[in-house]
Amino acid sequence: MTSLEYDLIDEKWSEHLERFSKFKYRACIVGCHGSGKTTYLKSFERKLKTVGINSVRVFLNDESPRIFRAISRKELKKILVDSVLIIDGAEFISIFEWLTLSRLIRKGRGALISSHHPLKYPVLHNCRTTPESLNRLLTKLSPPKINSRIDINNCYDRHSGNLREVFFELYDKLAG
Repeated sequence: MTSLEYDLIDEKWSEHLERFSKFKYRACIVGCHGSGKTTYLKSFERKLKTVGINSVRVFLNDESPRIFRAISRKELKKILVDSVLIIDGAEFISIFEWLTLSRLIRKGRGALISSHHPLKYPVLHNCRTTPESLNRLLTKLSPPKINSRIDINNCYDRHSGNLREVFFELYDKLAG
């Protein structure tokens, strides 16, 4: 699934790039578990590259929650001179880390962060899913005969739109 482009539903990437610029390259994306935040960040990172903006992505989670363990302050300061910092899982950053990080970002190119709720910066995008977006993704991934073997809408509802869980269930059903 890492090769899929995020499905913007009714928007264009050019609009997101323009808004990010208006936000002075400091923004956040929000969304529930499994709504596509990581996929969005990866897609946005590719879009930044097409307009000549470098970026560095850091992934934080329960097992690796500290940003300065993932990347040193010195290294980050050097990177931020000409790159946007992309933080996947910003809700794991402590208040003390934010103090240092905010200073570095303010002096640097910018940051795009993801979280389950708005944090620190203006919201660039609210990741959400629909049964239609799930069907578009499945069409890109699989032959139509697979889609007809499983009640996709029921699976979507059962997982409350969490596409990660939907894909896990579909994998289990199709592999088993």
